[in-house]
Amino acid sequence: MANKMIYGIVFALLLTLSFASAEVYDDFSGSSLDTSLWTETTDTTASGDLDEFYLDTTNQNYHTAQLTAGDRGILLLLNQEFQAGDTLTYEVDYQDGSGNIIGREYINGNYLDLIVGDDNGYIGYWTGGDVHDFGTYYVSVTFAEDSASFEITNPDGDVWSDTATGLTGPYTYGVATRTGGDGTGHIDYDNFELTSAEDSSCSCTELEAQVESLEDTVATLQAQLTTIESEIDDHETRISSLESAIRFISRRVNILWRIAKP
Repeated sequence: MANKMIYGIVFALLLTLSFASAEVYDDFSGSSLDTSLWTETTDTTASGDLDEFYLDTTNQNYHTAQLTAGDRGILLLLNQEFQAGDTLTYEVDYQDGSGNIIGREYINGNYLDLIVGDDNGYIGYWTGGDVHDFGTYYVSVTFAEDSASFEITNPDGDVWSDTATGLTGPYTYGVATRTGGDGTGHIDYDNFELTSAEDSSCSCTELEAQVESLEDTVATLQAQLTTIESEIDDHETRISSLESAIRFISRRVNILWRIAKP
């Protein structure tokens, strides 16, 4: 019973331990684009800006669209450098498109589809590549010492992954919507979250301290349990002695009653 109590207390303490978790970089819930977090510029491979690019306060996302066919593009850069161990996640909502239109990843001054040479390195369609379905895509980027690993989960649940190598940190990153001469369409971006290497390291240090504190607590509880068990043994011994004495007295009383009977 006492051991079960110890386990229950330990489990409750474990629930209080803190672990590293992603922090929201931007979920576009403000009234305008936060220029301390973002820089808007023309896609470096396009001849001009898209027809539409802005923070959509109704849907609370970053909206991009090209309404008339044209060689256009917008690049949205995060105003933050990334270190090895950092992970960035976000959503890309490919609403509709016709002709050449893609949502692409931009790292250290170049586009992922150009770095890895894979048409899965973007979302949408470009001449000669696969046709990607409309829907929400989930992108995860993990930065390493000299590379960045990408994982894109498609609307149907399939996952594409690749690694861009030959890179040098610290890293810069952005997202871009690009249309070709015949391209129109609508792509939105949302829910950028960051787990930083520094936060993870800090959390690990804090976790070690919490584990040490938990170990001390468990040792104290075990010592108290040993004391309680010892006291219980003493009480049980005394109870056993009292029971023996009661039985002896009862027998003597019975004998005396028999002797006293006329």
